[in-house]
Amino acid sequence: MRNKILFITVFVASILFTSTLAAQNIDTENCEKTQSIHIDDLVISSDIFIQNNLSSINAPERKVKKVLLKNYNFLKSTFFKKDVIKNNVVEKELNAIVNTIIEANPKLQYQKFNMLYALNYEANATSLGNNIFFVYPGLFEILENDEQLTFVLCHEIAHQLLNHFQYSIEEQINLKKITLNKRKTLNLYRNKRELELNADALGFELYSNLNYPKSEAIKALKNLKNSDSILYSKTIDVKAQFHFKNYPFKPFWLNEKEQFLKLKKYTSNYRNLDSLRTHPNIDVRVNALNEKNKTEQETNPKITKNHLNKLKTWQEANYLCLIKNNYRYDLLLFFALEKHYKNPKNIFAAEVIANTLLKIYKAKKEKQFSKYIPPPNAFAANTSFSKLKMFLKNTEAREIRKIGLSFCNSLTTKSDTLIKIQKKFKHLNR
Repeated sequence: MRNKILFITVFVASILFTSTLAAQNIDTENCEKTQSIHIDDLVISSDIFIQNNLSSINAPERKVKKVLLKNYNFLKSTFFKKDVIKNNVVEKELNAIVNTIIEANPKLQYQKFNMLYALNYEANATSLGNNIFFVYPGLFEILENDEQLTFVLCHEIAHQLLNHFQYSIEEQINLKKITLNKRKTLNLYRNKRELELNADALGFELYSNLNYPKSEAIKALKNLKNSDSILYSKTIDVKAQFHFKNYPFKPFWLNEKEQFLKLKKYTSNYRNLDSLRTHPNIDVRVNALNEKNKTEQETNPKITKNHLNKLKTWQEANYLCLIKNNYRYDLLLFFALEKHYKNPKNIFAAEVIANTLLKIYKAKKEKQFSKYIPPPNAFAANTSFSKLKMFLKNTEAREIRKIGLSFCNSLTTKSDTLIKIQKKFKHLNR
């Protein structure tokens, strides 16, 4: 009888242990619920892609074909690399919002809008023409409700209705001609800003037909203005998470002067994408909408979060797993540390942290650090992310390998993957 009770106890304990591990690794399982996108699903061929756009673009045919083929190949490459993915939850919620927009704007009923989930971490949505739209993960994080998300999608739909894709093609052709002419270059960017204001105006009109609060459209723009500081302020504590009994955290790892000196050792492979902003100042856009809003009667229906909350929940569970093979080591570590900070027993997050530290060690050893970790973003200053980047810049390869080993040693529960990584760090630290 005693043996029987002992057997049952051990059996139940093993089930509970297995269930616990399964719960800890839920991110890995959920990640499998995504599909790759094939360009044939959206565009039949490059020839059709080119012919559909050729006649509407005011530029030499030879040059237009060349740019259109380049754009087609960009889409094809993006889908192939799974930088953009399909998921039932994302499609369902975004399509539900789009259908609501179409119902309120009958002139859209024969239009197509393929809203696709792009993995690059930014608060953005973009119209690529040809019924294709990319919606980025940061957008779900900075917006507060369905109404704000609806306005952003209305803005992108407006870009398509106004045929701004044609201007984009013409710009790509003309930009090569005017690179040395500063006045013409400024005019070109002024025109792009004008396009954004026009998309705001038409997007606001589409949005207004839903009788949603006009103030939410303006709040959406204000949230976009502060997007970087919102996105990169996740709950992580670099000092606490990389402080170990046998290898304490060193204060100079977060020293700004130390970082400045070490930055000289690396040559960045990244362009400063914020050096010439194509969007007008957010305050200008807000003022423009406020002017339009003066003639509109404000409504006060119940604010909803049903679609946005489902998108946020799905993203919280899956995003780290979706980018686990990403070349941006700083972002990988950032998201993994956040999950590990919230739940130190999250095995998958621990695996990503350990594996990423190993990759960073190799990158530093091979003088390839800047290839995988770009310079600090001025728009995300004084955030948890900026501190993490500062820490990564200031540490030497030999310090990273010690941190990696100390992190693995600190874990009470280890998967087979973590044990293998721990052995690699032990070998490096001999």
